Amino acid sequence: MAVGLASCKIESGCDACAIMQTVSPGTVRGYLKRAFKDNLAAVQAAMQQLANAYSPEAIGKKGYDFYVDFRCVV
Repeated sequence: MAVGLASCKIESGCDACAIMQTVSPGTVRGYLKRAFKDNLAAVQAAMQQLANAYSPEAIGKKGYDFYVDFRCVV
């Protein structure tokens, strides 16, 4: 289970806003495949390495900053 994200316009362009909706893991996988294309395996490896380097509490506090570092340019 994952928290759903809806696209919304902000001053700096297109970004995501959190909404309270359940999204299936398959839907998330599909989104990641489309977003990262041929780079998905490398991004997943880097994200896993990052996740292993921090406590769950630290990831919870800095999660959006980590996302910003990994997200695709729109």
